[in-house]
Amino acid sequence: MALRLADEGRLDLDRPVADYLPEWFAQAQTSSPLERVGRLKLRLILGHLSGISVTYFLDYPDYDPFRNLRTYLADVNLKHPPGTKYLRSGAMIDLLGVVLQSVSGQPFATLAEASVFGPLGMDASSFRYQDSPRFASLRYKSAAPDSYATRVPGFREAVVPCGSMQSSLHDLAIFGSTLLGPGAPLLSPAGRDALFTPQDASMAKHLDPPAGCVWRLSLPELAYLGRVAWYSGKFFSHRCFIVLLPDRGLGAVCATNAWSIIDRETLLPMAVEVLKAQAREGLGIPEPKAPRLSPVPLGANLRAKIRGTYASTRGVYQVDTGPTSLRVASSALDVVLVHTGGGRFRAVGEGPVASAVYADPDTLSLVLPNGVQIEALRALPGRTHQAWLQRRGIYRLATLTSNSLYAVALDSFGGLPVISGDDGVQFLIEPRPDGRADIRCDESSRLFGRDIAAPEPGVLRLGEVTYRLNR
Repeated sequence: MALRLADEGRLDLDRPVADYLPEWFAQAQTSSPLERVGRLKLRLILGHLSGISVTYFLDYPDYDPFRNLRTYLADVNLKHPPGTKYLRSGAMIDLLGVVLQSVSGQPFATLAEASVFGPLGMDASSFRYQDSPRFASLRYKSAAPDSYATRVPGFREAVVPCGSMQSSLHDLAIFGSTLLGPGAPLLSPAGRDALFTPQDASMAKHLDPPAGCVWRLSLPELAYLGRVAWYSGKFFSHRCFIVLLPDRGLGAVCATNAWSIIDRETLLPMAVEVLKAQAREGLGIPEPKAPRLSPVPLGANLRAKIRGTYASTRGVYQVDTGPTSLRVASSALDVVLVHTGGGRFRAVGEGPVASAVYADPDTLSLVLPNGVQIEALRALPGRTHQAWLQRRGIYRLATLTSNSLYAVALDSFGGLPVISGDDGVQFLIEPRPDGRADIRCDESSRLFGRDIAAPEPGVLRLGEVTYRLNR
């Protein structure tokens, strides 16, 4: 919708938010959180590059971005300089929705129906709650009797740009096909290209993977098929991935509303495999064979030293060795690297990890394809971990509190306690003498900066937010 308004000359993506909502920002004090939000360019918000990571609509029952978002933004935390970090932020997408409503002169949901859903025949898509068979998946509930929907009456009726859209696989396939078509009716050629073009090159070194307007623009597994664009959405137990190959006219949509699928995080790999099969069988393009490396044998002592569990601020890893190889597995990746000598390893072909270096005795450095380095330290189970291992399970919100996650999971990884949020990435729990525990993660996780406590069986406190075991 933003790009359509830009095509029509009614919206300039390189102008700041305050230009379109002057009444919101006119009284903002210099360098205040609100004033800094007002200086953000719309293009950065579209690319999730605002430097802000906050979502309000799950935290406050009375939240309505078109009525009270400005109040919440008065205290927003700018975590990174704009344009330097890809951070999903529901509040920023809501702010963009307010801008679109103001510029178009139409209620946001009506604008979506008039400019996108209606013209494309997406009959099962809406930002307004629809109680009809077409929206049956929205009524999915977990087995728990106190499902989230029954504890927050009416929240589904709110129009929230970042979270109230309902759709179906069929409709999303129509949407993806439209963007792939050379004569896409929604956008001009320049608008369509903006979706699949990386942001300013000066930002590229910060982004992993690079981002355009909305879409992420890299999946190493599909690089041999040309340009790649993908995006994901999530809402409680619902997950969706759309992956497009603009140069091949191929796309895949994978979605689920089951918690069990979330736990395994299989949707994106599923979409990747579907597209590889389509390219192979439909276009006659086989997956290229990886270049041959000359593996160097690992001595028995080195193999034994390297094996184990390692923890970093990006997650925990189980590391194993073969005669000439290193395997690194986590909740988010599973890669095999070839030993090239001296404790150094390289990937065979494209993948989420380009290389690794082992430093005796306890450090493994992983290098991503964009050059970002992750330092992982060996982690050993101890007596202090046992109490947390006994609390394994999925914990769901007991009360609504600012910036809270709907559910967190405590589990075991390599004999160590780990915790994961809505993205499924597991992080090490580090017990403290006072009975609480820290979480080893960085600012890219919503768990960052919070400690955890277990005041009683079946109850978990994440910072000041209470969760109860989902029995």
